[in-house]
Amino acid sequence: MFTLLSLLLIAYAALHVLFYHALVAAFAPPRIVRFTLRWLLPLLFCAPLITRSLDRIEHERLALLLGVPAYFWMCGLLWFSMFWVPFLLARGITRRPVLPARSAFYTISGIVALLGIYGWREAHDLHIEQVHIPCAHFPAGRPPLRIALLSDLHWDVHRNHRLLAQGAAQIKTLQPDLILSAGDLADSPHCLSDAAQFATLRAPLGKYAVLGNHEYYLGLRYALPFHERSGFTLLRQTAREIAPGIWLAGVDNQAGHYFRQPCFSDERAALAGIPTNVCVILLKHEPRVAAHLPADLVLSGHTHHGQVFPFHLLVRWLYPNFTGLHQLDQRTQIYITRGIGTWGPPFRLFAPPEITLLILESPSSR
Repeated sequence: MFTLLSLLLIAYAALHVLFYHALVAAFAPPRIVRFTLRWLLPLLFCAPLITRSLDRIEHERLALLLGVPAYFWMCGLLWFSMFWVPFLLARGITRRPVLPARSAFYTISGIVALLGIYGWREAHDLHIEQVHIPCAHFPAGRPPLRIALLSDLHWDVHRNHRLLAQGAAQIKTLQPDLILSAGDLADSPHCLSDAAQFATLRAPLGKYAVLGNHEYYLGLRYALPFHERSGFTLLRQTAREIAPGIWLAGVDNQAGHYFRQPCFSDERAALAGIPTNVCVILLKHEPRVAAHLPADLVLSGHTHHGQVFPFHLLVRWLYPNFTGLHQLDQRTQIYITRGIGTWGPPFRLFAPPEITLLILESPSSR
């Protein structure tokens, strides 16, 4: 995990260097402007990390002041570089300017602005995905089980207040039998103030959740009270029968081991006490599971469907089954939700947020 984070930080630093040279090539600014940029760009590079630190120590106003431009900059820089690099390659291959550097800079900046508008709108366009899942061990004669699945809200002082209210309202209209969270709901110490919105949600078979990696980044001293106030029962390497012949199990995200916090992430241990020939649902934040688990359905989040193009390519490489419903083996299926919110930049591009209504049923009912 830390190796990947280091590589991402190096790549992000390289994008700042690329932008500096693009600006110099396009406008040939005077020495004082270049000097200012050499101080401003490192600040923008560090701004997301500083913002997270300020939020963690509960300096909300400073976190908001710095975080809004920092997160917008992060996404805009990625998209700018995505177009500027091909421009440089084309100029190098043809050995002549395909377009003057200044014209290219203005054109690409305009495209980035349009992508930003579209990405902002997409991030706030919450979809309801309805998925029917036949299960061989589903109790015969029982009506289909309606499960509302949400994940990856990433609530913090900058993002997702509106999505929290919208998501809670939409879940109520679905009238699910069971409400499940696949983790990463809370991402700020201030999450406790909005826990009441989740507390209003009710389901006949209950509300259950697991801890994601961001709950561990935040710290259990905030994440555990948040889930308690929200009315979610945390499944931490435990299982319970939620209805006759239907069992639900859950495990913590293994990030807890890296941060030396109590972490219970053994999938087989969570499933060990469950009888055979019953319907088993495993709730796990990250869509990596051991082979041949005695489970019928695994429910996960974490991937955000890449959230912002072109991160789709990286996420697909890390998680071959990175969104939607997949058959893992003869018994086990996995469903990976795109998630409800955003992490980092408040944008989504070609990865609209979702709340999922899973309808679990016996094959014969289909």
